[in-house]
Amino acid sequence: MRILLDSIPGDLHASAIGWAVSRLGHDVERLFLTDFPARLRVSWRGGASTDELRSRIDSEVMELTGFDAAVIRRRALPTLPESLHPSDCAFAMAEASVLQDAAAGLGSPETFWINPHAAARRAESKPLQLATARRLGLTIPETLISNDPKEALAFCADLGGRIAFKPLTPAGWRSDAGLAACYTALINQADLSSRTAAIELCPAIYQQYIEKAYELRVVVLGATVFAVRLDTQQDAAFATDWRIGRDAGLTPMTEVVVLSEALNSQCIAITRGMGLVFGCLDFCVDAAGRTYFLEINPMGQFLWLERLRPELPLLAAFAGLLASADPAYVHPAKADLDGGYAAFCASPGYRQTFEEAAAHLPYKRSFMEHPE
Repeated sequence: MRILLDSIPGDLHASAIGWAVSRLGHDVERLFLTDFPARLRVSWRGGASTDELRSRIDSEVMELTGFDAAVIRRRALPTLPESLHPSDCAFAMAEASVLQDAAAGLGSPETFWINPHAAARRAESKPLQLATARRLGLTIPETLISNDPKEALAFCADLGGRIAFKPLTPAGWRSDAGLAACYTALINQADLSSRTAAIELCPAIYQQYIEKAYELRVVVLGATVFAVRLDTQQDAAFATDWRIGRDAGLTPMTEVVVLSEALNSQCIAITRGMGLVFGCLDFCVDAAGRTYFLEINPMGQFLWLERLRPELPLLAAFAGLLASADPAYVHPAKADLDGGYAAFCASPGYRQTFEEAAAHLPYKRSFMEHPE
């Protein structure tokens, strides 16, 4: 098979996936659209008998059609020279973004994508995720998505004066004081009352705050489901949002678990319902054992789970799904790669991942991105 990996320089997941698929005997090609358009040229030519899509860096040409399978792992905004006038930059950025976004759809229609580009973009919508989960029978926290302070205040009052606040998109800021990220936060009536102007200008998610017993991270690959329990209530750093503890260098206690048949089926159903073949789902479970759906990430990180729980063959299963080109893929219990992610970390490919950025144009990588 001929397989395309579309990602950013230094993406550990893309390198690991390429390593795993190569070990299965398939040809892997990497595409770094971070070089586009300043260094990378992309061309589509169509006509009565012509349908060609290719990229070029200097004299190196890559045909972007004819791939059997492909992964869109990570994409950055088009890279433009700093010397470009701001007005020209805005126009060039818009034009480049259109072609960058269309490239996946202009390739071979028979290519198996993880994930189909249009579906993955659509699945990033948290309102759509929650609505789809509710329609499929999953329990979601009581939720308000709004920019109306009156609605937010009434919602908070209905839920006892304390709710969870979440941004609709990943959010972070760089300032002279350092880096800041916007994660889930507990807020009350006073917080809302003092920020009505900000609420009006910035819609957000307001949710019932679930007193968690623990959380679940679920990885769906085709028709294969893996689940890990995260004991996030053992340390205050993880209690509201476990990513806060992670950013502080802490690691929650984890345990591989088997989901109930009903929840297992619902995880597959919402992944397919969003048009995806792969996704990482987050749930929380309260003291009474009620399980609440929180979100699905169309291209979530999973290597950290295999690092913590080496018995989980996540890298092997991802490679198997990609090589099978089957949205109903079931990972065989005895098909795991020797060593899995640990073996990749001991390979030259792991070290090369952190060296490859030097061969590409610098770009603004999100400081919220974590290698694993």
